[in-house]
Amino acid sequence: AYILTCELWLGISYFSIFNVSNPKSPTLTWTSTIYTGYFPAPASLDIQANYAYISPDDSSTGGFWILDISDPTLPYLVSKTYLGRVKNLKARGNYLYVAEFGVGCKIYDITTPTSISLLSSIAHNLIRNVETNEEGNVAYLFGDTDIRSWDIRDKSSPVFIQTVNNNATTFPITYATGVQVF
Repeated sequence: AYILTCELWLGISYFSIFNVSNPKSPTLTWTSTIYTGYFPAPASLDIQANYAYISPDDSSTGGFWILDISDPTLPYLVSKTYLGRVKNLKARGNYLYVAEFGVGCKIYDITTPTSISLLSSIAHNLIRNVETNEEGNVAYLFGDTDIRSWDIRDKSSPVFIQTVNNNATTFPITYATGVQVF
């Protein structure tokens, strides 16, 4: 069992992997300070199977990165997609949902992480977060003061369902299950 951590400290970003198979004695397996390249401090991080999906918390870098973490002692970059500022991303099955601030939600096919393709975009200029329900057929786009739901059964052609004003700022920690969004 492994844990991935990301941190920005004194202007240096650290991306680390710990072996936690013995919970009483976690050991550092790998850290980006060993790597000769640049790993950004993430605004958002999601992991699915052998891949980590990272959106840099750096407006100059923007977009998102995909890392192969199948060997936790030597992760490597397999793909970079340049966009504006990505506030949040979620990998679900063969799809990656990306909340790009000032633009909206983009849905990518990540069946082959080294060669991803954009399937569709949903406009929402104040988007902060995106989440899907467990079945993967509804996307919830969280804006500054609203939540918009979209039917995404056809990932290449999302259909608007409704907007709910929540009169409060939404935050990137959300979870959708069945008929409830937390």
